Amino acid sequence: MSRIVIAGSHDSKPEPHRLLVRLLAERGETPIVIDTAVYPNDADADFPAAVVAQRAGCEHGSIADKGRADAVQLMATGAARIVSGLAGRGEVGAVVCMGGSNAATLFRSLVAAVPLGIPKIIMGTTLAGDVRPIVSASDVVMIYSVVDVEGSNAILDTMIERLADTAVALKSNQPFTRKDGARRTIAMSMYGVTTPCVQQVARHVEKAGMEPMVFHANGTGGNTIEKFAAQNLVDGIVDATIAELGNEVIGGAFAAGADRFSGAARHGIPQVIAPGALDMIAFGARNTVPRHFEDHKIIAHNALVTLVRTTRDECRSIGQRLGERLGAPGAATTLCVPAGGTSMLDKDGGEFSDPPAVDAFQAGFEETADASIRIVRSEANINDPDFAELMFDALQQNLSEKSADRANGIC
Repeated sequence: MSRIVIAGSHDSKPEPHRLLVRLLAERGETPIVIDTAVYPNDADADFPAAVVAQRAGCEHGSIADKGRADAVQLMATGAARIVSGLAGRGEVGAVVCMGGSNAATLFRSLVAAVPLGIPKIIMGTTLAGDVRPIVSASDVVMIYSVVDVEGSNAILDTMIERLADTAVALKSNQPFTRKDGARRTIAMSMYGVTTPCVQQVARHVEKAGMEPMVFHANGTGGNTIEKFAAQNLVDGIVDATIAELGNEVIGGAFAAGADRFSGAARHGIPQVIAPGALDMIAFGARNTVPRHFEDHKIIAHNALVTLVRTTRDECRSIGQRLGERLGAPGAATTLCVPAGGTSMLDKDGGEFSDPPAVDAFQAGFEETADASIRIVRSEANINDPDFAELMFDALQQNLSEKSADRANGIC
């Protein structure tokens, strides 16, 4: 039987948590309560703070001595281990947290412990800022609390009531799964400047009876692709946009972390990759671009996004990192190189046009890439129809090799 899990600090937020437990009980739910308090308290919890600390390998009586940040993270680690065990037994119907930045830190750890498909709900004031670390490439529901989650007042009590209603309505212990007879699914990465490429490949995918699933390459999107691969929710990947890797290597604002371009390879998902948006790293508004990029070509994509042209040396470094990250892929992998440019801006006469930069990328990739990775080069721009067809042909070949491996009992 699945239950709603409430995790939070009962030393600093006792009244809100007691109210949430009571409201869920009134709705026929018996929640599992996990107390992540750093300081002792008398909370009535299924997993008291002392137990949570033990799961993190610590004694609760000494945890406050480690400093606030380390103590909060240790309690989050212990709670995540508890929730992971509960989820593995099918006992988690939803995970709920509320509070400020400490609750957000806790929630981030819990999100990683629960499969995609199990509702993950957070309410708090930190949701007014950058929520990418909170979302963490998962299916998260966020409710801005309007007032601080502190004590009791008419607005907060109303918001907690909404939180209870949301948890009950969304409760499910069924992770995302592949349904019998479902079409094969292809994950695809896209930027605005690679949209024509992805749209054309998606049409080929649909005509072939498969389902395209497009993710925005904004850091969170790329992470989600890797999570879908790990959970076996996709059959193939067309990574037509590697901007997240460029942001990581060069220092842009929308990196996707160390698992990007390694998770799918590790889990044996056939891949086709193109260096879409190789020519740029991204920042927010113009005033957010660090001063050391002033010697680069810079253009405003819009009022919220500024693009910085990558140099040839930087493109070579991105190629090297991609080869390292892919390692020895567990399934057929192809790199398609568009010598005619990697975005709408990187084309003949475009603001970011620099053909040798594409050559530098390919040279860097070849220095580090495993010999099993096929490299196919085209003189087209990434958004040309011919290049989309090239990528789709490579996808079909890689998928057919995967099918042949299964038929022969190799995987």
